[in-house]
Amino acid sequence: MGKTGNKINLREHMRRLNEIQENGKNEWPHVGRKTGWSVYDELVGTTKDRLYLFAGGAGSGKSSFVTQIFFNLITENEDMVGLFFSMDLSYLDLVARFYAISSKLTLEQVRDPSLITDEDDLKSREEGLKVMESIQDRVILVDQSHGIHSFHDVINQIENLRLDNPGKPMVVAIDPVSNLRTSEPGGRVEKIDYIVSELKSKARLLSTAVLLSSPLVSGTRKERPHISDLEAQPALAYDTDLVALLYSDVLTNGETPFLEWEFGTEDLMVPIVEMNVVKNKNASFMGRLFYRFFQSGTRYKECGTDENSYYNEMLGNLDYFTDPKAKKADLKKRVYQAPKREYEGIF
Repeated sequence: MGKTGNKINLREHMRRLNEIQENGKNEWPHVGRKTGWSVYDELVGTTKDRLYLFAGGAGSGKSSFVTQIFFNLITENEDMVGLFFSMDLSYLDLVARFYAISSKLTLEQVRDPSLITDEDDLKSREEGLKVMESIQDRVILVDQSHGIHSFHDVINQIENLRLDNPGKPMVVAIDPVSNLRTSEPGGRVEKIDYIVSELKSKARLLSTAVLLSSPLVSGTRKERPHISDLEAQPALAYDTDLVALLYSDVLTNGETPFLEWEFGTEDLMVPIVEMNVVKNKNASFMGRLFYRFFQSGTRYKECGTDENSYYNEMLGNLDYFTDPKAKKADLKKRVYQAPKREYEGIF
């Protein structure tokens, strides 16, 4: 006999709704926890019982993006616990990324402290260390970069974390989900269907946000991705609550390199990464948000509201930028130039 859903009459639902409204919005399952990215929080949010997919072609920065969101959630929410499954990076590499994000240093400086000679960098290192110490007891890193990526082991560890932390907000990251293996019957598509369906069920049952990264099976890295690029793995498109596709002209030398997806002056060029939300069950927002990607520290910084508007307008008027008669110098004048105030605190 199949499972039946929980049956609660409307009176009980209304009672629970009144309790939620009285106790504060964070009790409401559709209100997100803070990521520290104000535009993201306002338009997308991150709920405590949803399944999020961040997909992109090779070199699009999807692993770094998921790592950043996971880290932001943990540092912005002092009561949150987290579990990060790394299928590609060793735990030492992952810790180095966390440290680089928290200190705003480069990965090279994190791995070799002798490279830190500037007084400001030394101060940043100390501040980063304090952040890492503040989260060290709330985060579990699982290094599966050299072992068998057993899905059932992943599920067991998620359940154990919830048992050890009843009532606390929780976030789980799996990077990438496509590397998981299961003994369930069927081909690769059927196995991914099973994995994603189970993760969605656990997200709701255990009240946890689950962040997934995945490469695109179809499509090329030089073209802007579309949700149809997930057709070979339909569960990733249909069973997830949010699908965000990542793309960068600079990182991939993609289809519109003439757009100069860079920020700053001649001696400070930072790639811009697009996050295109193509499915969103949590809010009405659909569309692109933009982030500066500091590759040396695998760190993202959110673009402001004005800059997001400009880049979206730019993509909506590609003919203006693809005029073959236009000189590159003229095109560069059309590219967004951030006001000086946006440089402050950029690192």
